[in-house]
Amino acid sequence: MFIDEVKIFARAGHGGKGCIAFLRETSRPKGGPAGGNGGRGGDVILQADHDLNNLIAQYYQPRLIAEKGENGMGKGMDGHAGKDLLVKVPCGTLVWRLASSKSGDASDAETDEKPVPAPLKLSTGKRPTLRYAGSERAMEINLEAEPAESTAVHSPEKGELITDLTNHGQQFVLSKGGRGGLGNRNFATAARQAPRFAQPGEPGEEGEFLLELRIIA
Repeated sequence: MFIDEVKIFARAGHGGKGCIAFLRETSRPKGGPAGGNGGRGGDVILQADHDLNNLIAQYYQPRLIAEKGENGMGKGMDGHAGKDLLVKVPCGTLVWRLASSKSGDASDAETDEKPVPAPLKLSTGKRPTLRYAGSERAMEINLEAEPAESTAVHSPEKGELITDLTNHGQQFVLSKGGRGGLGNRNFATAARQAPRFAQPGEPGEEGEFLLELRIIA
C-alpha cells in the first residue's frame, strides 16, 4: 500500500514539576530548601530518510507523543529530561500545520475589526522622510518604506506550510518540549528562607499536521 498523505497529531513532552523538599539530616534537623528542578520535556522531531518512500508508518501511528520530563527530587536532585521522539519520513515530505478548529471569543472578534496602525520604522533608505524630534531622541520615518511581504505559504485545505524536508538527514522540530519547573531551593531569600512552593512544568507544544509526500524526480 502506498500512502502519500496522512494527518497526524504531535505533542511534545510536558516539563517535570519542581520539587518542594527540605534538607533533613542528623546534624541538620531543620535544613534549608532542597527541592530539585523538573526535567525538560522531549521534542517531537521529523527527520528525512532517503531509504523510505511512503508515509505508511505514520498512517498506522498518527499520534506522536514525546516523553515528559521527570519531576524534581529532594536533596537538590533535578529530574531527567524526557527523550526526544525522532520520526523518520521520506525525503520530499511537506509538513503543513492545520488550522485550529477553535474559534476565538467575541472580544477577539471585536478587536480584529478595529484597524491596527502600521508600526513606524527607523529610516535607512533615501528620502523623502519625515523628521521628528521628541523629548528622548530624534526619529526619521521613511515614507517609501513598505512592510515586508510574508513568505509563508497557506492553503485553505492544508493550512500553513512550515517546512519541506528534501535532504537526507534533514531535521525539523515539529513540537518543542516544555521547560521543567523550578524547585523550591530557587526561591529562598533572606526574608523567605523556607519557601513551600515550586513551579509546575510547562506544557509541551502540540498540534495537528498534514504530511504530504512530494515525489522527487
